[in-house]
Amino acid sequence: VCTCCQNTVAVLPDGRVFAAYRGHTSGEIRDNKYVIFDGTGWSAPVMPRSRNWPARSTTGLLPARPMRSPRL
Repeated sequence: VCTCCQNTVAVLPDGRVFAAYRGHTSGEIRDNKYVIFDGTGWSAPVMPRSRNWPARSTTGLLPARPMRSPRL
């Protein structure tokens, strides 16, 4: 989970809990992900669409990542 981005949570009509957040890989990629709690456990993280936003530059160029976390 990205340490500088906010998480968001919503309760679905069927009572499950939907949590969205920005992931943070060891390779400094920070993409949006979500998990669902069904009352017994959390689902595996799902990445709806990969953007491969680098948090740090490895090419000498400025890194580009969104400034807003996912919202529900």
